[in-house]
Amino acid sequence: MTDSSSDDMASYTFDTLTYAKELIAAGMPEQQAEVISLRQRTLIENELATKADIAAMRQDMKSMETDLKKTIKTCDTDLRKSMDKTDTDLRKSMKQMDTELRKTMQQMDTDLRKTMQQMDTDLRKTMQQMDMDLKRTIAELETNLRHDINALALETKHNLKGMESTLTLRLGSIVVVALGALTTIGNL
Repeated sequence: MTDSSSDDMASYTFDTLTYAKELIAAGMPEQQAEVISLRQRTLIENELATKADIAAMRQDMKSMETDLKKTIKTCDTDLRKSMDKTDTDLRKSMKQMDTELRKTMQQMDTDLRKTMQQMDTDLRKTMQQMDMDLKRTIAELETNLRHDINALALETKHNLKGMESTLTLRLGSIVVVALGALTTIGNL
């Protein structure tokens, strides 16, 4: 029942016969000792790592580390290139936006100046028209006022002449009455 390990475990052998004999000597039944010894061998062959396994794993890990460093360096280089491109694209976009914004602002300034000039022209025309309308209205009012003043003056003269005649008649009547009263007083 002596077995050696597989090719992967060439540096390590497990003597199942000696192990089984030790278990039997300790009081274990023979069949049970043989099963445990075989299971132990399988476990050792399949699960335990030898120095060669560990060295191979270390070599694999170094290879993975080298690959990982290369990948990181490549990623870093790619990321830097991408960031540089993004920076360049961003600066280009910002410059283009600045140019477009300046054009828009210049156009708005030009449009605003045109609008203000048009408003100024319209305002001047409106003010001239209002000035002419005001002068015409003042002239009409002045003419109407003169006409009304002349009509009032004529009416007042006519009324004064009528009042003068009435007063003259009344005064004459008062004088006659006063003379009659004086004459009557003097006769008394």
